[in-house]
Amino acid sequence: MTVSMTGSLIDNRYHLHELLGVGSMGAVHRATDRLTQTTVALKQVTTALDHLGLVPTSPTPVPTTLNTALANEFQTLASLHHPHIIDVLDYGFTAAGPYFSMEYLPAAQSITEAGLALDLFGRVDLLIQTLQALAYLHRHDIIHRDLKPANILVRGGSLKVLDFGLSVQRAHGSELGGTLAYIAPEVLAGQPPTEAADLYAVGVLAYEMFAGRHPFPTDNISQLIRQVLGESPDLGALRFPPIKGGSPARQSARLAAAMTAIIGRLLAKTPSDRYPSAQAVIGALGEALERSDLAEESAEVRESFLKAARFVGRTAERDQLLAALADAIDGRGSIWLVAGESGIGKTRLLDELRIPAMIRGITVLYGQAGPGSPPYQYWRAPLRRLALSTPLSDLDAGVLKTILPDLDNLLGRSIPDAPALESRDARQRLITTIAGVFRAQPLPVVLLLDDLQWASESLLPLREMARNIHELPLLV
Repeated sequence: MTVSMTGSLIDNRYHLHELLGVGSMGAVHRATDRLTQTTVALKQVTTALDHLGLVPTSPTPVPTTLNTALANEFQTLASLHHPHIIDVLDYGFTAAGPYFSMEYLPAAQSITEAGLALDLFGRVDLLIQTLQALAYLHRHDIIHRDLKPANILVRGGSLKVLDFGLSVQRAHGSELGGTLAYIAPEVLAGQPPTEAADLYAVGVLAYEMFAGRHPFPTDNISQLIRQVLGESPDLGALRFPPIKGGSPARQSARLAAAMTAIIGRLLAKTPSDRYPSAQAVIGALGEALERSDLAEESAEVRESFLKAARFVGRTAERDQLLAALADAIDGRGSIWLVAGESGIGKTRLLDELRIPAMIRGITVLYGQAGPGSPPYQYWRAPLRRLALSTPLSDLDAGVLKTILPDLDNLLGRSIPDAPALESRDARQRLITTIAGVFRAQPLPVVLLLDDLQWASESLLPLREMARNIHELPLLV
């Protein structure tokens, strides 16, 4: 049973509203992100570890705790950037359990619902968007394993695949998972899921879009399993709507036969009889519709394949940072500089620090600036996050408001301006106040400051903190 969390505040940041649904891993609520004042979908994980099918995304020992497994899964989710995959915005661990937030899709329809109002090209376009998302996942060794209409949403013609709670690496996991009506025959028979199992689910979706029903009756579980394992679907039930604005000649028996053959091959009982890849299905659909351009990848899709690198090497540096993290947890903070040319893996190395810190419930803050950024830009995002959980006097809040102009809204109270001082004194007061906020943290904090080549006076608060950082639970 899922207990309603409506009205709760998660991690001092997310205010939960109505329940949107209950998925394979837990409950999803509409939520307001107090930091960004935007609406998100927040999923709280409630499922036991052995039901998740989670495995590590690097060649390390299999996780033995739920938080470690989930951190690896969340990191995978957050690293996925594709126009047809839901964006995971943030994740964390609280006393109430792990969570992650996603972009919110109001008034979205499932792929089957959206397809009802579309002609043949429109429905095929939705299938191709799904297949493009799968091609991206499969090329990153990720199998979705729970493709179904509710996990493929359409809004404004754009499709998003979501709910990767059962995604696994190709080489791991053989336990049965997913939604029964969309599970491939070989998986029902006990074989581990592969890319071909995801393609079978696409076949079921395509059948539903063009026949108006599932390939087999779903009201009797035993009968459904028996038919999925041993009976062929009735491909004669497929109906292909006219192409809007198309000539009768294009609505030929050849087109219907080609589409039927594609769906039939996707629904083949044996994985090797299906298409070898999602991209191959896209190509087949392009040939059937005489649209070779459908197989072409956009620049946005091509770029997405470059954004999910695995951690390779740098183990000595990682171990140094993890040792510094352990010291910070014990109240012996330190400051580290990670330097090097662009593209050598600095950000990836810091991920190896960030994830273990989050697993331990440590607050991880991130500050960044660029050319032309205003002074103290590095501190704006970290301070906004800390302001949600740190008691601030009117004086301190008034000082911080000079660089956080929306602090009144963030804290939900009117903040008076700090007393005016000479420029030099005002700057020193700001530096002292920023450092004081970090010194006031009773629990460990990891602060990641990126692109320091643009820093000038923005680093003065760091110099102030360095005076006694060895006595603080702070790692910078």
